Amino acid sequence: TRAAAGQTAGIAAEFEAHVATAREIGYRPMLAEALGMLGHSYVFTSRVDEARVALDEGLLIAEAEGDDVSIVKLLREIGILEARNARFDVAEQHFHRAFAVLERMGSDDAATRQPLERGQQRIHRRPAIFATRRQAAQQRASQAAGHLPVARRAHDAAVHRRDRGVDLPQ
Repeated sequence: TRAAAGQTAGIAAEFEAHVATAREIGYRPMLAEALGMLGHSYVFTSRVDEARVALDEGLLIAEAEGDDVSIVKLLREIGILEARNARFDVAEQHFHRAFAVLERMGSDDAATRQPLERGQQRIHRRPAIFATRRQAAQQRASQAAGHLPVARRAHDAAVHRRDRGVDLPQ
């Protein structure tokens, strides 16, 4: 709805302010986290290019700072972004990287692991959803043009009879 879109846009503006504050004070861990939240808000306002820039910058900073928790969150967000853009293999790679960081951390924290697992499950369902939608659209198009194959066969038969010299009914 329009209200939800406006609210989400307002949230994006709030995170933009957080990013500006983090840049101003120069606190890089806060900047990485703020960029992750900003990227997340951009994903859900369909500002895909801006989301990718924010998330990539946040990931670079988190990696430079060695902030594994932020790295996991940012990799998850990039995975979600890629899945929303039907780039499931790329999304899966980001989720695998996030799980590898969790393993390296030795973390069994359910609060961190569960969102990754849910995101990964969605990725595995999405190709089937897209395939089903694509198949339904093809079926609707073929039903809408159902008369075309019949007309085409009649036309081909008439051309064949004409070419063989068979008189066509008037």
